[in-house]
Amino acid sequence: MVGLTVKDNKDEVIFTLDKKKITNDVIMEMVKIARLDALVEKADFDRSILNLGEELKQIWWEENKDDFLKDVVK
Repeated sequence: MVGLTVKDNKDEVIFTLDKKKITNDVIMEMVKIARLDALVEKADFDRSILNLGEELKQIWWEENKDDFLKDVVK
């Protein structure tokens, strides 16, 4: 993805987003998704709930990818 770099250190992963290439709305949506994923992972659900989450993310992506990628230069 243009405008995104990832650094993997010993104790943390650092994402850097270029605000010139990614809108604040997209950044906030990414944070919201990451928080939700972290909460689901912490919860003690069986594997089926993770599969449901993946299905929901795929549906969301299909419905929102055009808006999400509208400012990305190909």
